[in-house]
Amino acid sequence: MPRPRPTLFEVRYSAKPNRDNHWRIVGFINGNRTQYWFKSEQDAKAAADDKNAEITAHGTQIALSAVDRLRAFNAIERLGPFKKNLEDAANFYVAHLTKTEGSKTVSELCKIVSAEFEKTTLKRGSNAPT
Repeated sequence: MPRPRPTLFEVRYSAKPNRDNHWRIVGFINGNRTQYWFKSEQDAKAAADDKNAEITAHGTQIALSAVDRLRAFNAIERLGPFKKNLEDAANFYVAHLTKTEGSKTVSELCKIVSAEFEKTTLKRGSNAPT
């Protein structure tokens, strides 16, 4: 049976530094092991405390990067005047993409209509009495 993975980040000292950084924090995000390197133990402990507070508050599956957090904040600000939220925006956009995915260009529609007219004309012609 595999060893259980820790849910929180741990501070570790490494005898083999990553450049000049001997201290690192190690943890698992979305099942992948990640580590961040620091020059001092205090910096590593502060970063681990921040990461662990985020995991405790939101869980391990909702770890947003700084860029994604900024994008979400920007989107919320833009939707605010319309009294909408991110879920409303996502639902609208998915519905829009679903509609446009099934649409056809005019030339494609003309080919389909022409083929249908050909079929009905041939059927009528073969069923017509002679």
